[in-house]
Amino acid sequence: AWLTGTDGREVIPGWPGFVLTDVAAPAFFVAAGMSVALLVASRRRRELPPLRIAGLLLRRYGLLVPLGIGLRWVLGWNTDGFGVLEALGVTVLLAAAIAAVLPARLEPLAAVGLLAAGMQVEHVLYERTDWLAAELLAGKFPLLTYVGFVLVGIAAVDSRRHQSRGW
Repeated sequence: AWLTGTDGREVIPGWPGFVLTDVAAPAFFVAAGMSVALLVASRRRRELPPLRIAGLLLRRYGLLVPLGIGLRWVLGWNTDGFGVLEALGVTVLLAAAIAAVLPARLEPLAAVGLLAAGMQVEHVLYERTDWLAAELLAGKFPLLTYVGFVLVGIAAVDSRRHQSRGW
């Protein structure tokens, strides 16, 4: 629908205020959090120094920001937005930084706190039109909320429950 200019909510199954695709982006960001946690764990097992791991993450996820801007430019779209690629790059890096300084047992609390704070910020800034509010904090991919989704994925992996057959 985004290529045709129509609102996806008019053609995708669901009910008023919710369509099935509303869960796709959050699920993707949770999966990205799981992916980055598994990547970091794998590099730690290889005994890579923390600075090298940080550089790897910066290169992999930080590059999504200019790629997103460049893609929008090539497609003739507004290049000063905060689209999915930019959001993915920034939120994964922020969540990975949070996870690096927090004990694993506090990651779920941080994720819930960010999700709650993000929803509150979105509510407060909903009507504002400045770039910070309209694009970054309360736009299509609100920063705090989506950092929370990524941190949910990181916390899920760091809990190591995925390694338990019984769970």
